Amino acid sequence: MESRQYSSEGKFVRDLDEEEMAYLDNVLDNELNYAKNVQNDVRVRELTEVYELLF
Repeated sequence: MESRQYSSEGKFVRDLDEEEMAYLDNVLDNELNYAKNVQNDVRVRELTEVYELLF
């Protein structure tokens, strides 16, 4: 994954296996909660878009 270049978040997400998706799901959940707590609406929107691509 680290050696590949992705032109979009969608391409990145489609390349993930189940373990990587589970890890990203956990990280996104934590980051979304943090962004909401500090009221960073732009970051919440960006993270939500990536989260929606997972599922």
